[in-house]
Amino acid sequence: MIQGVEVLYLIGAGLVFIAGAGLYALLYAYGKIKGSILLQRSSYLFALAMLGGVAYIVAHPAFDTFWKSLLTVCGLTYLFIPKSMLWVMERVHLREEEERKKEKHNPFYTNY
Repeated sequence: MIQGVEVLYLIGAGLVFIAGAGLYALLYAYGKIKGSILLQRSSYLFALAMLGGVAYIVAHPAFDTFWKSLLTVCGLTYLFIPKSMLWVMERVHLREEEERKKEKHNPFYTNY
């Protein structure tokens, strides 16, 4: 039987997981946009905190293999989400900029 204190520890580990993932994504993306290596590198501390929260939850015997594997996959996937979404957004903005340049060279283009 799981004790009340253990439930609080699991909730705390879940909050560390969620907050770590969010702060990792925020600092990484903001650091990349602003060109700050310090922010990008400090974001990895929150990625480690996120993985620590996942490791604590996965090590606990209260969950079966399905939930442990799901949490492990989620934790590892969250490491790549900020980088991949930033890559997608950069490509979208480059494509939009190319479209605007093409429109300006179009003789039938009118700026409303």
